[in-house]
Amino acid sequence: MKQVKNIDLALLRAFAEVASCGSMTTAASRLHLTQGGVSQRIKRLEDLLGCQLLNRDAHGCHLTEIGKTLLPDASHLLRLNDLFCSEASGLQKAEIVRLGLPFDMAGNQLAPLLKVFSESFPLSEIRIHCASSLDIAKAFICGKVDLALIQSPIASAEGELLTVDQLIWLGSSSSAKIRPLPVCLLTPNCVFRDSISQRLSTAGVEWKVVFENESVDTTLSLVLNELAVTPWLLRLVPEQLQHLVLKSELPTLPEHAISMQVDPNAGAAVLGLAETIRLHFREGKTQ
Repeated sequence: MKQVKNIDLALLRAFAEVASCGSMTTAASRLHLTQGGVSQRIKRLEDLLGCQLLNRDAHGCHLTEIGKTLLPDASHLLRLNDLFCSEASGLQKAEIVRLGLPFDMAGNQLAPLLKVFSESFPLSEIRIHCASSLDIAKAFICGKVDLALIQSPIASAEGELLTVDQLIWLGSSSSAKIRPLPVCLLTPNCVFRDSISQRLSTAGVEWKVVFENESVDTTLSLVLNELAVTPWLLRLVPEQLQHLVLKSELPTLPEHAISMQVDPNAGAAVLGLAETIRLHFREGKTQ
């Protein structure tokens, strides 16, 4: 019979914390351990697995290639453990989950997630806060939302990376030829503004914002009626509007990140919704 290894989750938690902050000292503070205690746990885990997970140098700790490979599964095991303990303790109750997300991720994009979540947490209530990604990030920092989905340039992404997606132009070929180019943005502080400004300026394309409306339906209606073009993440384009994805009429836009931030002191329902969202993105669902 094949020997089964049982991993102490305390070792995995030490590994995940060091990987998260890149420092034994910081991880020790978070885990309420000594630096030597954290180092010992990492060593025990490496001995158990028979591989080196971290490289240490004067600048801190960095994941080895095998460490990068194993970290997602280690984090997943820890989340399942925490969720299991919360549910097994019999504390599941009518919990309010405050979810913050950008306007273009609400509606049909959100419905499948809420359906799956409600089946597991029928007593819980979700309160949705829609705003620009910049405002959602501020709301999370201020404690106004428990869980935040945020779009951002890859270089400035914070939290847990869910996916990287291509930013595209949505509109008609005729709209793309108008100068100055009429652009519709969902919010005045749209996270895509700097990216499109840079690419259009580099290509020598004059442009102006003609609408800022905080309404997905209004924005898409303007695009459909050839009054403007708009930047949009490819995975979020409604199926019926795929024909409006501009291929070469305008400068190519950079990829952007979709990341998630979760309150570390969250209850079981918040953790459950976070796991539902992870699975949604891991399976590559778009609708």
